[in-house]
Order: sequence, then structure tokens, then C-alpha cells
Amino acid sequence: MVGRTPEYLGKKIEAKDVKMAMLYVLVFAFSILVLSAWSSVATYGASKVNNPGPHGLSEIVYAFVSGTGNNGSAFAGLNANTSGITP
Repeated sequence: MVGRTPEYLGKKIEAKDVKMAMLYVLVFAFSILVLSAWSSVATYGASKVNNPGPHGLSEIVYAFVSGTGNNGSAFAGLNANTSGITP
């Protein structure tokens, strides 16, 4: 190995730190994709999309990305405030 070891705020960055950061990134990406796929296939998830097709899928994916990132924004095409169960 040539050169100095990487540091951040005076602490050395080791292989374990890099692996944990990569795991963090992969878990969030995996959860977004799996939950988006599940909600687009399940009847209770697919029935809440006003615009079926590619734009409806992008609305679902954006809703999960927004929820994962905790920023609170969303498209206007999802009916997320109803349970979908009719009395």
C-alpha cells in the first residue's frame, strides 16, 4: 500500500467502516425496490394508483424513495389516505 491511510475527523477509516457504509446503501436501495414491486403487484397497493402504467409505477417508487429519505414529498396520484376496505 502506498500513501497515508484515509482519515475522517482524525479517525482512520478501516475496511469494516466501508463495508458498513455499503451495507447501509444497499439495504435502503433493496427496501425501496422490493416494497415498490410488492405494492405495484398487490391488489391493495395497485388499486390506489389513479394513473396506471409507467407514470403510476414512478409515483409508487417516488413515494417509497420519499418515505425512505424522510423528506415528506409525494406525487398527487396516490390515494394513500384510505384503507381500501369497503364496509
